[in-house]
Amino acid sequence: MKNAAYQIMELTGTSTDGVDDAINNAILQASKSYGTLAWYEVISTGDVIEGQKRKFYQAQIKFGCHAH
Repeated sequence: MKNAAYQIMELTGTSTDGVDDAINNAILQASKSYGTLAWYEVISTGDVIEGQKRKFYQAQIKFGCHAH
């Protein structure tokens, strides 16, 4: 990361299959929107509950990509 500048953003991914899939969905969408990511970190995870059952998983990520 020598002499580099990064743009930092956050995005929340969702999945009905699990937290890992929610993270992957967030990374995929971020890559489609912003190009190659330099790094990411998981900020939080959560679930949406409906009728006493987990409806889907959420994962909020913070990610960095090279500033243009």
